[in-house]
Amino acid sequence: MATPPSALLDVQGLDFGHPGQPLLFRQWTATLAPGLSWVVGGEGRGKTTLLQLLAGRLVPASGRLRLDGVALQEDPQAYRDRTFLAWPQDPAHDATPACELVARVASRCPHFDHPALPGHVQGLGLDDHWHKP
Repeated sequence: MATPPSALLDVQGLDFGHPGQPLLFRQWTATLAPGLSWVVGGEGRGKTTLLQLLAGRLVPASGRLRLDGVALQEDPQAYRDRTFLAWPQDPAHDATPACELVARVASRCPHFDHPALPGHVQGLGLDDHWHKP
């Protein structure tokens, strides 16, 4: 099995603001290694917008996003093919159990760490919700 990359997602100088609004992100830079990352913050602070940007659903005003060696700006479809964003407002996800959504991700990710999954589910307190839509 191939060794996973040390940096799965690399974001450099990201600028983004919704039309008519101040920038939510100004020259934001981050490097995320494979594994679990947690986005946290108060209401209206940009968490959902950030996730949409990282998934390639929104395009930044400037900056560079590279996921698993593929740059969003160079090959948007290949970049998006490497992402998964369960959109709560999407009716298709309303009836899909969380365990099934994760199974879909796992089937597309060659480095998915199946043995670590139960620990993440338990650690995030999802045991009682794992089979719920």
